[in-house]
Amino acid sequence: RHLAALPAAVGDVPLRPAVAACHGVADFRRLVAVAPGPHNTLAQFLRPFAWTLAIVTAAAAAEGVGDVLEEFAFRFVGGQAASHAVYTEVRYNPHLFLPEVEGEDGEARYARARGVVEAVARGLRRGEAAHGVSANQILCCLDFAPQWSADVARLLEEAGRRHKCVGIDVAAGESHFVAGTAG
Repeated sequence: RHLAALPAAVGDVPLRPAVAACHGVADFRRLVAVAPGPHNTLAQFLRPFAWTLAIVTAAAAAEGVGDVLEEFAFRFVGGQAASHAVYTEVRYNPHLFLPEVEGEDGEARYARARGVVEAVARGLRRGEAAHGVSANQILCCLDFAPQWSADVARLLEEAGRRHKCVGIDVAAGESHFVAGTAG
């Protein structure tokens, strides 16, 4: 729906042409998902994440962050239900979905990040009601964006119970595994 809003490429992979070549949902799923298999690597598992993030971010920029993230969270729970899950967690950093705002102060950024957590919570609760899968959130700090970590900790402290945020984690430190340099 928002093909023109997608980046032309993510890393060295041409995203927009790949999405444009999809002829239906099955093609799109093959593009952004990893099929189960005994020989999958962490690198294969992580590769679609950048594409998915770019797609969700483009949709959010075009239609509004809250509505899009709520719908994606709802559909996520539906997908988990289709996989016969009874419990699931979604792990993310809310700041990644926020468009840049020139001159924004810390409290305004925090309020927008809180809006992301609330939108995801609404979608997860709708998904729970519709599909019977229990769904919680794990908020992530990012190793490349320590300036957001205090916001993430504050979000967990202030909104955690109300929005079923069950933990905090650090993400985006996996490159050493992908590159095969882990010892």
